[in-house]
Amino acid sequence: MINIGIIIQARLSSTRLPGKILLNFSNNKCILEIIYDRILSYFKLPVIVSTTTNNNDIELVNFCKKKNMNYFCGSEHDVLLRFIDTANSFNLTHIIRICSDNPFINNEYIKQLIDALHNDINLDYISYRIKDKPSILTHFGFFAELVNLKSLNICNESNEKYYHEHVTNYIYTHNNYFKIKWLTAGEIFENNNIRLTVDDNIDFSIIKTLYDEFGENYNPERLFEYINNKPDIKQLMIQQIEKNTK
Repeated sequence: MINIGIIIQARLSSTRLPGKILLNFSNNKCILEIIYDRILSYFKLPVIVSTTTNNNDIELVNFCKKKNMNYFCGSEHDVLLRFIDTANSFNLTHIIRICSDNPFINNEYIKQLIDALHNDINLDYISYRIKDKPSILTHFGFFAELVNLKSLNICNESNEKYYHEHVTNYIYTHNNYFKIKWLTAGEIFENNNIRLTVDDNIDFSIIKTLYDEFGENYNPERLFEYINNKPDIKQLMIQQIEKNTK
């Protein structure tokens, strides 16, 4: 039996912009609330905020309680184990992983992950690839990834710290051990220097401006067209990409 849940990776101890996901972003809502509400209203699936037991994240836990959001507190440094424990706590067999600093995360792209799984329930990992790079490692901020708990448990057997800090990296660097499906994001992403993930105050300011302009009435094509016609925004994004490329 498949039991899919959507887990939002979240904590407050960002080094460049602490507490960024709870800052007032648009219409008195923070980024975390915008993401959570968008996903919850679209999918009939459990949505869980996965954070840590660190005291710095107590404010985040209290926010989740206030907003009636599902949450789980796990390991501070072992992000992989935190995801495994979150999944086990909610009896999930499959996880859709979302980063909490992507206010333009796209429901349609998430739906395509789910559709791909329903077409082949034996898949271990499903995501998008852009120029041979997993979308989770890009700066676009639209994409999620889907992985089964069985595969995360295999990843957890590794003793390398790097794989415990980066939840799914073991899977696509050891692809012979897993059944992986890469989806095509589309040509629009191939040659576009667009950054819609929030890492620091410059990102926050740019993306807040864009969200105030579009709100929920956005799609990649409209956003990209708008940004490409704003040289000041585009140049700032290019500088941010060069500074923050993973």
